[in-house]
Amino acid sequence: MATPLLVLIILAIVIIASIITSVVTYVILSGRNKRIRLAEQYRQLGITEQYLKIQDEIERIIRYKDIKLTTASPVKMSNPEDGQNEKETESGTFADDIWFIVRGKDRKTSEKLLEYWHFICENSEWKCIERKKKG
Repeated sequence: MATPLLVLIILAIVIIASIITSVVTYVILSGRNKRIRLAEQYRQLGITEQYLKIQDEIERIIRYKDIKLTTASPVKMSNPEDGQNEKETESGTFADDIWFIVRGKDRKTSEKLLEYWHFICENSEWKCIERKKKG
């Protein structure tokens, strides 16, 4: 009688471990897929790794403002070929300003956020200098 009970307990532990492994794998891959999608958006605009710092800055500002971030996508950057707005780094030339569209939701009021954020690079740091509401 004890043997079938022991088998059922072991089987339950294996099933629970399998479910936990699946959930952890999903969470890890969803974060990775988000970064891959962002990298593709950046690549389409001709943006290098330097701009990933902007994404981190957006997430920092959003957390500070108590907003749940839905998406933050690059939409426009200055043209580095015109020679007016560019910086030179060891990884190459890049534009020193970029616009993002930021979507989110206020955690307190559930109000939706849809804004355009303008970033500039000063002393190798990205700063949001302007935020415009859509409409």
